[in-house]
Amino acid sequence: MDFSRSHLDDPALIAQADRHFTDAKTNWAGFIADLAITDERRSYLGAGYPSLTAFCRQRYRLSRGSIAKRVLVARTALKFPILFAALAENRLRPSGVILLASKLTKENADEFVAACSYKSKSRIEAMLRQRARASMPCLGSSEPTELLREQSPGTVFLTSEAATNGERSTDDSSNKLVLTAEVP
Repeated sequence: MDFSRSHLDDPALIAQADRHFTDAKTNWAGFIADLAITDERRSYLGAGYPSLTAFCRQRYRLSRGSIAKRVLVARTALKFPILFAALAENRLRPSGVILLASKLTKENADEFVAACSYKSKSRIEAMLRQRARASMPCLGSSEPTELLREQSPGTVFLTSEAATNGERSTDDSSNKLVLTAEVP
């Protein structure tokens, strides 16, 4: 399927978006592509709407939250066109794209799409947590870990195994989650 919209003028693009929206459950990728190009071209202005949000609210009766999600998916897919195909083939759902949006780069997009294909939102969340832990040596290690005493006096940063006996709190100065425990 061709996700380019260069052959459509603005009125035809909006008419196509209308058709895709009515069938959005089965044509997510088509509607997302239309929305992405409508946003990029600012076609909503010519249709009499001051913003993409107003366009979606008034034309499609979408809630602000629904608009925000669709626009995030559309903008992300415009940056990473592989997402259009993944959506069209139901390998990824919009919720999966939302989870991946801030993690994708040109270098890792193909890998992430392949790893997340046909996975539920909760499985994608679990995979992202696992990757985050793996990228942080003190949290990703399966070997016994040691306490790390750095940053500020009185605060002990714990690694994964040591943290099981600790308490969670927020360090007010940095708003970071800090795991603390008494050190003998």
